[in-house]
Amino acid sequence: MIGSANASVNGLAFQGTQLDGWYEIGILVKEPALLRKLDGHLHEILKASRVVDEDALKWAEKQWKLRIRPPKPGLPSNLLDALRRNPDEFLDRPLYLNCTAVFFDEIGEQEEQKAKIKYGEMFSIFQNWKEMPRNATLIEFQEDPPNQFQFDGFYTSSDDYRDFKSQGSSWQIVFEPESLATTPVGISLSQKSLTPLRDWYAILRKIKDADKEKWEKEKGCCLRLDRIIKFLPSAHGGRSKTTDRAVPMQ
Repeated sequence: MIGSANASVNGLAFQGTQLDGWYEIGILVKEPALLRKLDGHLHEILKASRVVDEDALKWAEKQWKLRIRPPKPGLPSNLLDALRRNPDEFLDRPLYLNCTAVFFDEIGEQEEQKAKIKYGEMFSIFQNWKEMPRNATLIEFQEDPPNQFQFDGFYTSSDDYRDFKSQGSSWQIVFEPESLATTPVGISLSQKSLTPLRDWYAILRKIKDADKEKWEKEKGCCLRLDRIIKFLPSAHGGRSKTTDRAVPMQ
């Protein structure tokens, strides 16, 4: 018999988003084949683990306090509505709005093809990012032509695939995940959860307008979702006013 959950109120009574990030298992097994399968599963979890330092403990405590707060009444209609209703639940989550305003030349296409051959068709690359968010989900848009935006999919970055340099540029490896995470308030990431896309296009225009010089310099933007709250359209569909400056590619 193997079990990791404490037989207590704290161990058994929580549910829903309060359990985000937890790994619990309870199993009574006698068959050797199932034990071997379980052993492999536990080793996969161990491979994904990291050293826990003081910063990690503080972050975990902060996330726990946020999770035990009850969400506001009513179910959000989409991801932006969830962000508007429950902004605290998105604090420090590795979920980013990304927009690319430049496209590969022939060299970039060659490097992307090399990455696909090496790792698989689900992989892609970005070029010359100073600091890409690691172990994060990127909601990717493209700007082409200027001020016209298109949704380009979801990508994941991972410490397992590090940057590399080739032909005078640095390249950052990402991949299209087979499954997408659930947000803190229970909305599964999908293109449907982004509808209407025009709201995201409006947010990107406001981010660009807030600091056009930096947008042009960085060829787009990358903002964690809790940092785009000030750019959200109002709940009735209009545009909220803001004088804050965006910080693209951070």
